[in-house]
Amino acid sequence: MWPICLGLNGFTSAEVAYGVRFRLDEILAHAHDLHYDGIEIIPFHEPYPTTAKGQRELKSLYEGYELAIPALQSQTRGHASSPEQGQRDDYVESMMFNLELAYNVEAGVVGVWSGGHLPGVELGEQARWALDTYARCTELAEEAGLTLALEPEPVQVVDSLEDLLMVLDGVGSTALTMIFDFAHVNVLSGERPLDFLAAVSGRIGHVHLTDNDGEQLFLDVKGTSSTSTHLAVGDGNMDMKALVGALRETGYAGWVQVDVWENPDPYRASRLGKLFLDELG
Repeated sequence: MWPICLGLNGFTSAEVAYGVRFRLDEILAHAHDLHYDGIEIIPFHEPYPTTAKGQRELKSLYEGYELAIPALQSQTRGHASSPEQGQRDDYVESMMFNLELAYNVEAGVVGVWSGGHLPGVELGEQARWALDTYARCTELAEEAGLTLALEPEPVQVVDSLEDLLMVLDGVGSTALTMIFDFAHVNVLSGERPLDFLAAVSGRIGHVHLTDNDGEQLFLDVKGTSSTSTHLAVGDGNMDMKALVGALRETGYAGWVQVDVWENPDPYRASRLGKLFLDELG
């Protein structure tokens, strides 16, 4: 079975969506107790450290709980899919910091997102600008020996299999892959995730495992995403075993993050996700 990590993104999103507050040390202890292998990081309650010393100290913090940092979610400026050159340049420049951080904490994968729809700009045009941006970012990733993983989802410019393949094929580098998020793939494929998987076999650089019911989660709370509903394993209607089995058959050999995004009880969801994977063996 693959190495398994827990994502901090689910805990910060639950704070926004449900008004709870989590402590990092408690999350790391929870992951350690459940025998997770690592943590996919985001800036948790404070920015990413900007010095090499601070980044090494961050790595040491996780190592104290016997947890690796296999991936990080990029924090960027500008807009990857903007028709404005300055916005795209700002995005590419800020990607350099994320790659440096990933190198210093020994994270092999940097997650990237194409950004939201800009008013007055046709989505197809924005997707083509995303191709330009990620071609430039991928050159930087290749130089650093790292992998970028683009996540398609309903609230992003890259919100379809067609757009995703246009970007991946257009860049044409193994250093640009995709995040295969079970919930997003289920929604974007019209609940035909196995078909989506077949189309991207060999292009997956990271996996987010979560259940889904074919729906997006719309909460009347400022700051929430309105993206695909991320449910604890067993709370949705996906054939999780079939999808995991098909993923195995593709030869995927990277990490799997148990994704508890905007889940009202991320501790429960992370426990059920890990138990599910452990039982599959």
